Amino acid sequence: MNNSTLSPDVSYEQLAKPAPLRTRTGPRQSKADKKAAKRSRHQTKMLSLLALAEARRQVRNILQNADRYHWTVCSGGSLFLRLDDGALLQVFSPAYAVHQPTDVLGLSKRRTSYVVNGRIQQQEYHERTGGEIVMSQTFVSGRGAIGSPQRACLVKGELSITGPGQTLVCEPGSIVRQQPSEGAVVITRYEDTPGFMARKFWPLGEDFVRELAPPAVAEDIQAIVGAALAAWSDQ
Repeated sequence: MNNSTLSPDVSYEQLAKPAPLRTRTGPRQSKADKKAAKRSRHQTKMLSLLALAEARRQVRNILQNADRYHWTVCSGGSLFLRLDDGALLQVFSPAYAVHQPTDVLGLSKRRTSYVVNGRIQQQEYHERTGGEIVMSQTFVSGRGAIGSPQRACLVKGELSITGPGQTLVCEPGSIVRQQPSEGAVVITRYEDTPGFMARKFWPLGEDFVRELAPPAVAEDIQAIVGAALAAWSDQ
């Protein structure tokens, strides 16, 4: 079996985009309107919790039968499995990293990450004169590095933490570093547009470290999936 899928009853779009609230707008609300809005918020929250519970049930089933699937291992300490709808199921174990690859990334496509278990800490950066001087280079899928490394100036922006049932969205042009917790499990989708280009940033005076992604062997799967199951929380 090469990949997997989530049940048709719980699509990725449902997980990433909870139903919008339908409330009356205007300067004043009647008591009935306020009660209806409260019920709507409660229903939306319950639907989100049910979607999370179903996603967690299905993902945990995949993890418990991980040896049946064809995973790819990343040298930074993670596995990923491509789902039938094009999304990636990612399992993180930083403790299993072979080395620390360059991980400050400038995205050319919208990336949406739905956290199933664990958490993701994300540090945003902005290019700005007077910031920390770093090296930068552009990489294109299927072609590799474009041009030569150039200097750039980065300043830190917002620091956020995303937990189970929450969605983290990175817009094109954003520059981020993501640090998943040990055993974190995430469903990630990239915008469906042709090609993929990314800028990578690394400290001045250091070498760029490429992340390797060969097919996973049994030892990789056992170690990283084992970390995810050990860190699994039903709360």
